[in-house]
Amino acid sequence: MRVLILLLTLLFSACATLPGPGERPRVNMELSELSSDKWLLTARFETPQTHLIFASSDGDFRKDTWSLLSPGRMKSTLGIDSLHFDAPVTEARFEITPVAGRIRMSRYPFFRFSDGGTLILTKQFYMVPAFSEDEVDKLGGDLTKWRGYKLDHTLKLTTPQLTYLNGQLQPADAGPAVLEQDSRIIYVGRSPLKDFTNFRGTIDPNLPQWISAGVDENVGSIIDALEKLSGKTLPKTPELFFMGDPESDKYFAYSGVAFPGQTLALKVEGEALRTETRKIFHEVMYFYAHEISHLFQHILDVGRTTEQAAWISEGSANLMGYRTVARAGLTNTEFTNREMRNAYGSCRDIMSGSVALGRTAIQSRYYDCGLMVSLITESALPDDDIFSFWNALADKAKDNDGIYDGDLYFKLMRDRGAKASVVDALQDLVSTHIESHSLLDRPDKSVDLDTLLSNVGLSPRFTSGGALIDLAWD
Repeated sequence: MRVLILLLTLLFSACATLPGPGERPRVNMELSELSSDKWLLTARFETPQTHLIFASSDGDFRKDTWSLLSPGRMKSTLGIDSLHFDAPVTEARFEITPVAGRIRMSRYPFFRFSDGGTLILTKQFYMVPAFSEDEVDKLGGDLTKWRGYKLDHTLKLTTPQLTYLNGQLQPADAGPAVLEQDSRIIYVGRSPLKDFTNFRGTIDPNLPQWISAGVDENVGSIIDALEKLSGKTLPKTPELFFMGDPESDKYFAYSGVAFPGQTLALKVEGEALRTETRKIFHEVMYFYAHEISHLFQHILDVGRTTEQAAWISEGSANLMGYRTVARAGLTNTEFTNREMRNAYGSCRDIMSGSVALGRTAIQSRYYDCGLMVSLITESALPDDDIFSFWNALADKAKDNDGIYDGDLYFKLMRDRGAKASVVDALQDLVSTHIESHSLLDRPDKSVDLDTLLSNVGLSPRFTSGGALIDLAWD
């Protein structure tokens, strides 16, 4: 799970009432650490406010983890969190319990370390004024329809621990930080960040020794392999925050986020971590490679504006990850072939109108089907692999206000020599099954997926029961 943080958002698009530069009202916030799992957020508005939308609302996480201490109401409507007061207010106070785990796609408001350290994503605090509660309801859960403006924000942290803002240690008497449109990362912990050979950051002491001892070396091997495969060099030494939880009630799971500014937050958890095995080692190496691929993908500071376009970055990061661990010698063909079979089966289920056992619809659509799309794309192009195609896509996105989407993706495929019939068929699968939230009333496209794989030379082989044996992907 893995994913790039949204750099741009239509939430802040201009409209007739948008204030000019320096005219937007400000909210001054203070986040105070009350205990190991409780924070107090105080928001003081320069201009009295009555109705507010939280710009980052994915997953309704505030419903269970935020308590409004001031008079008023917090409301969640089809995924949009909002605040409503009977009369304009100049202050609102909230008690926050940091949410555990991911909310949706790459939305992690907080990461928690076993030693009490906390990684905080500032995007969760962003607020935009609304004219009425009814106006919020009419959005129907779609924040991209909003045409308002974001308040200017400052944030001051009150905590006895060390505080790093975007990797920089903040003095004890530091004043409020100005939060700009892009998300910012705050790390609060007892131990200072450390300079490793291949990254700067911190490794959770709860991470098993058989993994933690090799993090620096293995991350370095993956970065080196990605540099050779992509022809790109990271603009700076990345920052890495790595958490581990062998006591989790899961068997094995990993999750991560690639933030702006070459920063990664990674977490592995589950009882499988308690014993060193080659299978789990391969899984962890691939996890590194997928997430570090996101750093290379966004060297040019490009991004997407809709969750539906996540198949582009996640699917290609999957394929980049598999090629990278193979290049670095950190996995074997047994691992990769098994992963390809699983992804194919999961995507084929989506194409037939169901969801694979043990996978969510989002995982199947964006990661598993995204991988199939990337494989087909790479094989359909006469002179590109997934790395050179991504570099070209990023260049095009840079000229498109920094945004990539399906339209740009498929136009680039055509421009770089893919057959029109292949692009048309692939675009149909994406629009009808991958970017569509509904599994109802859609045609069964599972055979179309098989046909595309064959037509571009991936040569899928199947058992008599229809299960994938292998693909000629390498």
